[in-house]
Amino acid sequence: MCQSFYAAERGRGKAPQLTRRGHLKMNDADFECFLTFSKHLGRIMLEYSFGNPFAQLMDDGATLANHHKCLAIGMEFIDRHLEQNFAICLGFGNDAYYRWLQHHC
Repeated sequence: MCQSFYAAERGRGKAPQLTRRGHLKMNDADFECFLTFSKHLGRIMLEYSFGNPFAQLMDDGATLANHHKCLAIGMEFIDRHLEQNFAICLGFGNDAYYRWLQHHC
């Protein structure tokens, strides 16, 4: 299955096989890139908005592909050229928290 995805993206040869340790390192590196980009974007947007809030946090119920319900938490903002709307998912809560929110809110 990995080979078909690799070939579809025009990869040559055999698809790389990650070990558990390699996969964790790749995830850590991706997360570091995300944090670096988020900090850079935050600085740019705070400068553009003259220190005013530039984003809105959102939460909503979400249904995953395996039909489990969870709480999705994200951030939404418009770029400084007012051309695009960005929505970034920051995390998921478990369905117990989602049920508690439905009951109390």
